[in-house]
Amino acid sequence: MSRLAELIEQLCPDGVEYKQLSECVVLPPIPSGLKRNQYENSGSYPIVDQGRGKIAGFTCDETKLVRDVPGIVFGDHTREIKYIDFFFVPGADGVKWIRAVDGVSIRYLFHCLTSLSIHSRGYNRHWILVREMLIPVPPLEVQREIVRILDQFTTLEAELEAELEAELEARRTQYEHYRNHLLSYESLAARGPVEMVKLGDIATRVVTGVTPQASNSRYYQNGSNPWIRTQDVNFNRISAASEFVTDNAIDDLPLKWVKANSIIVAISGASAGRSAILGIDAVTNQHCCNLEINSNHADYRYVYYSLAARYAELRGLGRGARGDLNVSIIKSFEIPVPSMAEQGRIADLLDRFDALVNDITSGLPAEIAARRAQYEHYRDRLLSFPEKVVYGSDAS
Repeated sequence: MSRLAELIEQLCPDGVEYKQLSECVVLPPIPSGLKRNQYENSGSYPIVDQGRGKIAGFTCDETKLVRDVPGIVFGDHTREIKYIDFFFVPGADGVKWIRAVDGVSIRYLFHCLTSLSIHSRGYNRHWILVREMLIPVPPLEVQREIVRILDQFTTLEAELEAELEAELEARRTQYEHYRNHLLSYESLAARGPVEMVKLGDIATRVVTGVTPQASNSRYYQNGSNPWIRTQDVNFNRISAASEFVTDNAIDDLPLKWVKANSIIVAISGASAGRSAILGIDAVTNQHCCNLEINSNHADYRYVYYSLAARYAELRGLGRGARGDLNVSIIKSFEIPVPSMAEQGRIADLLDRFDALVNDITSGLPAEIAARRAQYEHYRDRLLSFPEKVVYGSDAS
């Protein structure tokens, strides 16, 4: 007989009581969340919001720090559930901070929450329904044994994800070494004619954007126009937006549409100097410098790879305490430009290398998904208890 079976037979042989979640939790007040346009890519404290990732960004704002951990972040709009055991700053709207009452393990509560079938209500609030859902509440010793078993599965999943990240990092390092050598002036000059050219001279258009007022729902609610921020710019190809704005925002504000296959360079804060290829037509915030490349003079892919290879050089031109760049700096920045044929050859090579770097992500996620399915199977079994029948005192 397993340790868990022994505990159940000893402590709750007749079943366990089921309680509404509202009876099992407390919702301590926490500071108001940071707006999304206040997120940084680095900082002293992680930001946790209701988005899919565990950490959404960083900040140095200590005034909003939540220290009363561990606990659970529940996304009131998104239904995301995150176990948090580190100090954090809440982000954006919809973050519910959940602690457990005496007699309920916070880690057990986390596993219970992830087992619930919470139907989507769109962007409406969900906690008002979730708090009425029932969960089994066995004695603490039983809860702890269930947590011990289920945490073994989550630990294995985390280890697999760590292995994936280590392999990706090794491939990225190899790729960056090869890319930087291929795009150096010396290497280019050894293969043919090359000249240093300002970005402004190979761009047909260079523009920035704007951030609509966050409190104005006319600019965001049910928006369908892709709006790109510096959080999206991270040496990548942007094929989808994480935020959208409305036609009202487009009509009222100086938001300029940027064409697909343009180059975006982040110009503010910790992300300054990072670049990306815009794979869709979109508008951006004011912290993005957007370059539409003249296809007669340069291959946009080559320009992107060249900027990525010179990130440190470009970043070093930043001004002020935050190291901000500006449109003038970007337009004056020079890159070595070989013939169009050589640009295309280099871009094709780096496209293939980039695909190899990312190829690892197509296999291991399937294994991670299998581990996740195994966890969910055992979680649902372990959290299935017969309900204890409580007889009324006035029964005759």
